[in-house]
Amino acid sequence: SKRFRNSDIPEYKDTYAWAEYKAGNLDDALKEMIEVTNIKPMQPIFHYHLGMIYLAKKNKPMARKELNNALELAGNHPFSKTGEIKKTLKNL
Repeated sequence: SKRFRNSDIPEYKDTYAWAEYKAGNLDDALKEMIEVTNIKPMQPIFHYHLGMIYLAKKNKPMARKELNNALELAGNHPFSKTGEIKKTLKNL
């Protein structure tokens, strides 16, 4: 996924950031996901990823904010992470 780091395509940068999150490289993941959400702020999955990175970094207020953003952006549209987000928010 490292080849996606310098991509101009937000979805590729998201892939890189999520891989870094999974690998435990939270600072790199956070930096990239902030950039991705700034480029394409209306994508719920990007806010979900950013929220989960904040949660892993133990920043609960920002995690809550981003996870709520993801739910709000998804609205009534199908979003596979809705259940997981709601469960995570209950535990914050």
